Amino acid sequence: RILFEPDGLHVKVVDPAHVELADIKLPSSSLDRYDVFADGKRFVPSCEAGVDFEKVLGVLKGQKAKVGLTFRLSRNRLEVAQNGSSRTMGLLDTAGMTDAKGPTFPVAAKVAVDGKAFLETLKAAGEVSDHVAITVTPTALRIEAEGDVDRYKHEFPAGTDAVEYLTPVTQEYRPLFPLDYLTSAAKTVKGSRLVLSLGADLPIRMDWDGPETRGTFMCAPRIESPD
Repeated sequence: RILFEPDGLHVKVVDPAHVELADIKLPSSSLDRYDVFADGKRFVPSCEAGVDFEKVLGVLKGQKAKVGLTFRLSRNRLEVAQNGSSRTMGLLDTAGMTDAKGPTFPVAAKVAVDGKAFLETLKAAGEVSDHVAITVTPTALRIEAEGDVDRYKHEFPAGTDAVEYLTPVTQEYRPLFPLDYLTSAAKTVKGSRLVLSLGADLPIRMDWDGPETRGTFMCAPRIESPD
């Protein structure tokens, strides 16, 4: 779901399995051009469109040059144009879409981490397993992965350039998360400072306010079954 607002685009996405949620704002200042019209006149009130993001990302994948997106809501069409080529696709009805509102939960620990450093640790963990444990202790943020044979661990001591504790942490938290979701999200915001909100068996919340986008990503934890 894309909302066209006076100050830019607001994108809300929930994956079909309801494992991840993304709420992203793209300010008009980060776009070469942003205009919303109705009946030939500039349109200020918000409006929205439903988009098949997998299809759009498939079209945009690998594109290096700038791309123009034209949403024709009255015709229910999206036009993607680049270097003389264009692709037209249908828009989706937003009436049946799940509203991407993140759940509220008590935050046990809030930690700021360098986006690039966080991504590199997730990539390294991905060579060992398909899930990762993000452990927060009173003294460090630890990324761990364990496969059938191999293990990976990286520790960010609190108070370093890479990690800053934004709330006091008095005990240890160690939730598990699927790596593919986290890595995919971290790739898109690797140039930003990330604020991670975590707790025991709770979703991870990742907030950022970068030079081109700002938003929130949430991912449900992987709950370990007792032996």
